[in-house]
Amino acid sequence: MNSEGEVDYLIGYGLDITDLRAATDSLERSRRLFQTVLETIADGIILLDSHSRIMLINEEVRRIWGYSKEALIHEDFQLLFKEGMFDLATWTGDVDSMYKEIMGQSVELTGVRRDGSTFPVEINVSRMEFNEEVYYTVALSDITERRKRLKELEVARNIAIESTKAKEQFLAHISHEIRTPMNAVLGFTHLLLELNPSEEQVQFLKAIKYSTDNLLVIINDILDFSKIEANKLEFIIDDFSLLESVNHVIESVRYSADEKGIKVGATIADNVPFWVRGDQVRFGQILLNLVSNSVKFTEQGGVSVSVDVLSEDIEEIRLEIKVTDTGIGIPKQYLNKIFDSFEQVKSRDRRAKMGTGLGLAIVRSLVEKQGGQIFVTSTEGAGSEFVVQMPFRVSNRDDLILGSDILEEATHSHKDLTGLRVLVVEDNEMNQLVATCTYMVAANGKLAIVLYKNEDFDIILMDLSMPVMNGFETSEAIRLDFPFPKKDIPILAFTASAMIESKDRVYTSGMNDYISKPVKPVELQKKIFNLVGRDVITTEKNVLTEKTNEVSVHEDAKFKYIRLDYLNELTGSDEDIINEMMNLFAEKTPEVLENLRSLYNSKDWEEFKKVAHKFKPSLSYMGIKELDGVIPQIEKLAQVNDPEGKIPVLLDSLDFYSNEAMKEIKKSQSGK
Repeated sequence: MNSEGEVDYLIGYGLDITDLRAATDSLERSRRLFQTVLETIADGIILLDSHSRIMLINEEVRRIWGYSKEALIHEDFQLLFKEGMFDLATWTGDVDSMYKEIMGQSVELTGVRRDGSTFPVEINVSRMEFNEEVYYTVALSDITERRKRLKELEVARNIAIESTKAKEQFLAHISHEIRTPMNAVLGFTHLLLELNPSEEQVQFLKAIKYSTDNLLVIINDILDFSKIEANKLEFIIDDFSLLESVNHVIESVRYSADEKGIKVGATIADNVPFWVRGDQVRFGQILLNLVSNSVKFTEQGGVSVSVDVLSEDIEEIRLEIKVTDTGIGIPKQYLNKIFDSFEQVKSRDRRAKMGTGLGLAIVRSLVEKQGGQIFVTSTEGAGSEFVVQMPFRVSNRDDLILGSDILEEATHSHKDLTGLRVLVVEDNEMNQLVATCTYMVAANGKLAIVLYKNEDFDIILMDLSMPVMNGFETSEAIRLDFPFPKKDIPILAFTASAMIESKDRVYTSGMNDYISKPVKPVELQKKIFNLVGRDVITTEKNVLTEKTNEVSVHEDAKFKYIRLDYLNELTGSDEDIINEMMNLFAEKTPEVLENLRSLYNSKDWEEFKKVAHKFKPSLSYMGIKELDGVIPQIEKLAQVNDPEGKIPVLLDSLDFYSNEAMKEIKKSQSGK
């Protein structure tokens, strides 16, 4: 431009912005893609700057909180929540330090919508860097429905727990209600069979007995299966005799086998120990189920049981138990199914096919829950073999006779309870009529207490489920409130419940033993005989009792508490051994009694239990019937540190009768 204001020339320049425009377009496409991705994510997404201010939100955030996009941009992130993410008054400006504790974690907060309503929200904060700037991405979820579902699940869980408890209570109650009248059915059936019925009547009575026994099997299967399902099955570990357990199972099925004309027997290898530690009841249940099953499906030939050692170390012995039969066998297609619940082989003899289909399922559960395995091989028409491999703990017990009732079975085939004074505490008239000895009846525990104060009895038969005052309460009252020697009368519980809790309470309530309904007369007689001892008159002569007459130094008249007949059984009437056993008892017992008192007073429960357990065999040798069950009660109470202080009363009984026995020993040996 010159002095006159005219343009002399123009200078122009050009810039190629193709790359810039392409970069800008690319950035815009990336932004749109990023925004599109944000909008398609189900969760709410918020992008924050380094000062915790909102830079970007997606549609889900707008939907959840009810704000417009413009209303939230550049706002403090914390305004979306009832609780502040951090205290602004103490904030130093270092957002990283504030978010550090929750970084990468799911945190539940209370969201506040635009309208002021609140709701539960879950957030997850992540940190990222871009172009040397720090940003935070926050993923958010409205968890109202999740909370609602969790609450519903919790309610459903509580209902399920209550339902399970109700089922257990129902099973315990219904088992009592069913077993009580069945006790009368079985009892009267036994009595009628002893009254010389006609051949036709015998067949009818046997049909009643068979059906009742089968119904009992079904009830027991259902109860056991229910406990297994609820994971409530308990195993009671103690020393027991394998020989004796196998023998009991064989004898229990012998009648059924004899009726069918088949043989049943057992073989136990020489290296199998007499004693093992395990659950005797469950072992017997496993074996009885397998053996009775084999008998049921065998029409000719026989059933055999064999026991052998698979392996052994200082703590554990693993045994193999085989049950082999020559029965109808199992078709190949059913071999993998017979251990399933409610499964029965459809092609088997329809006459033999009775039950729930739970027996073998229960057996497998019992075996596997004790660390064992069960297998089956079978040929249709030729028989089956069930093999159980189970671990047992090694027992330190080394006596071969004590505790075994094989001798008792051999020498006391029948007991006559005539003349025995029995108090029957039972509210069911039908059960009262089944009793076979001289007795008095109290319909509930309160009446029994009144009657027992004025009358003397040899034993009390105690029903557990009664109105006014139940069997547990009555037994506790007798043990705690009555003077010697009435407080130590033998008490036998009648229980119609198969639940383990009832059996445990029998002993902790002071009762000596229990018998399950329906009660079989032979079993009842055996239980009574074991508790009252020599006072029962046997109808058959006992060879061992005749031998005791030859031992003039040990006459029955000198012993009131010590069971001389039991000592003679144990020793084969060897006078020297009897004297040695009595001397040891008299020598060691005072120290044991004093030690038990001292350990109880010092609350040294572990040592107390050891001393009490070690003393149990000594008492068993002497056979002091008044102390039957006392040590087991003491051990059970010590296991829970005797919360109600019942052990001192039991120690009083232990002191009194042990001292009386020692006086008898001293008097016997002095010849006075």
